[in-house]
Amino acid sequence: MEIKIIIQRLAFAKYLIHKGNMESSNTEPLSSVSILNYHDALEFAFDLILTDKGVSMNGLRFMQYFDKVNEWLKNNGKTEISLRPSLEKLKERRVNLKHKGIFPSKTDIEESRITANHLFEELCINVYGLNIKDISLIELINNVRVKSFINEAIDKYPTDQKESME
Repeated sequence: MEIKIIIQRLAFAKYLIHKGNMESSNTEPLSSVSILNYHDALEFAFDLILTDKGVSMNGLRFMQYFDKVNEWLKNNGKTEISLRPSLEKLKERRVNLKHKGIFPSKTDIEESRITANHLFEELCINVYGLNIKDISLIELINNVRVKSFINEAIDKYPTDQKESME
């Protein structure tokens, strides 16, 4: 898979996590939407990795994606990702919300936020050697001219202000 496509898909997963982070600070029960964003982001990232690495996903369930990514990491001499028990809780919270109408508590949402952010960061570093800060949402812009203007504008800002713009 082309690195441009990988970066674009990682940027989309990062966007979903960012949306989840924003939703998590909303009032209850509206903040529950963050659980769906976090789960979708991680599933999207797992799908990207397994597709990119040529690992078959036929009939796999969500937690099996996690296991397959770790199997690939181990077989390729890389550090495995952690947080499996926390990811299982996130998955259960999603099932409870989406299929049973059970809203997560504020604590559940905060734990899910931490899990999703840390796990995504681990995936980026352990699989692709990328720091999450190097994955810009600007990669989601298709118009080359607009992307160029935005990058030019960001370059004019002091370094300490750039992160919040990306």
